[in-house]
Amino acid sequence: MPKGRELKGRKVLAADGRLLGSVADVVLNISKGCICGLLVETDAVLPRLRYLPLSAVDAWEKDIVRLREDAALCKTEKLQERQTRGGMLGLLVRSAEGTQQGKVADLFLDLPSGRLSGLELSGGFWHDLQHGRGFLPWERLVLQEVAGELTLMEKDGREGEAFDAGEDKG
Repeated sequence: MPKGRELKGRKVLAADGRLLGSVADVVLNISKGCICGLLVETDAVLPRLRYLPLSAVDAWEKDIVRLREDAALCKTEKLQERQTRGGMLGLLVRSAEGTQQGKVADLFLDLPSGRLSGLELSGGFWHDLQHGRGFLPWERLVLQEVAGELTLMEKDGREGEAFDAGEDKG
């Protein structure tokens, strides 16, 4: 189960083997809990960010993303109401009761399905050093954005117990 950051920098190859660019970020549909596509930085004299829909990906390899025959990079204007992985990093996650769970450190992805498996949460430098980072499965989450913060609540209404950042918020 790769993390979002592990996709960054992977080479993007057309079906004929031409290098199109490299992965700059992952584009998400938060409400559906899935990857919509990738932001690709083109391999050109003047690099540009282009959107690649997930349906255009033929194969995920260790350091390469291979595209289907009919795949095409799109202008980034097609990204309406979608968020990137980078836009989620550092967002505070709280339970419905207001208990701080930590900050989003990364996303766990299920490839090739494109499903979000969960969030990696950080409780701060010292907490992470002593206890490691936490994992919250995506299926157990209901996420709401309130004033730039994510509010976390388990679907059955109980407060999340998978990770408690404690008082160390370094």
